[in-house]
Amino acid sequence: MKRIIAIILSLIVVVSLSSCMFIAKIAKSSVGKKAETVPFETEATPAGTETEDDEERYVYNGVSMILPEGFSVTTTMETTIAIYKDYPTHSDNITFVVTEGDGFRSFSKEALEKALSDGFGMELENYTYISSEEEDHNTVIAEFDVTYNGVPMHEKSCTFFFSGRSVAVTFVSVSGEFDDAFDQTFRSIRIEK
Repeated sequence: MKRIIAIILSLIVVVSLSSCMFIAKIAKSSVGKKAETVPFETEATPAGTETEDDEERYVYNGVSMILPEGFSVTTTMETTIAIYKDYPTHSDNITFVVTEGDGFRSFSKEALEKALSDGFGMELENYTYISSEEEDHNTVIAEFDVTYNGVPMHEKSCTFFFSGRSVAVTFVSVSGEFDDAFDQTFRSIRIEK
């Protein structure tokens, strides 16, 4: 039974990484409809500016945040993922993917939904999409529910486009126990300049 649970939890991580890879694939593409935009503020911090929480911030390719308590980042091969200290008991995670190029215009609501649902091989539920254009960066946020191999998950993927690259940060909630902590981490995100 423990082996089956470990396999299911491993699949959850693969699914979350797969969604990041589909986002990366779209980011590399230059084909697509113009992204719909709505206001969304992400704090940008000029170089040399320090704040009280800087020592607590995790920085990944120019995007920083305060990770939830008990989460630590591990990198294996080309995968960067933040997992809870008792993983795989709790398989909730945050994945990080960077790609070169700014594919913001390819991230239409429809194109992203199609890529994600094709990648999972099933329909997404409760799919929402927010896009914004700022002076120094653009942002796309996609949020949805999906059931993979009988395991229900909620994902919130935030892709930031700046300095000729896209950085995707994907929050994968399996247990629901870290939803508030994930929201706090999401609100702490800023683009480092």
